[in-house]
Amino acid sequence: MKKITLIAPSSPENALTPDTISLLKNRFEGWGYRLHLGTHIMDEDRYLAGSDADRAKDIMDAFEDDETDIIMTIRGGYGSPRLLDKLDYESIRRHKKPFFAFSDGT
Repeated sequence: MKKITLIAPSSPENALTPDTISLLKNRFEGWGYRLHLGTHIMDEDRYLAGSDADRAKDIMDAFEDDETDIIMTIRGGYGSPRLLDKLDYESIRRHKKPFFAFSDGT
């Protein structure tokens, strides 16, 4: 079963309740995917999903996790561009995988 890691590189997703997470996991499993949430996806630092360092770490952890097949952002929004200078592009190049995002995340 392929693993999708869900991250929040910009704003937090306040609608992620335990019931919503369970629904998402069941839905993705029904499609043949195992859903994993990034460590800091529920963090809040004012209007962002945690500190810049923590959000960048979630991106890098997802790329460097050999079990993760696909990376998806939970939402778009302001804050993603602040991470560009905190990413290890050589490591991303070595661990190529699909990255699905929208708005500022792209």
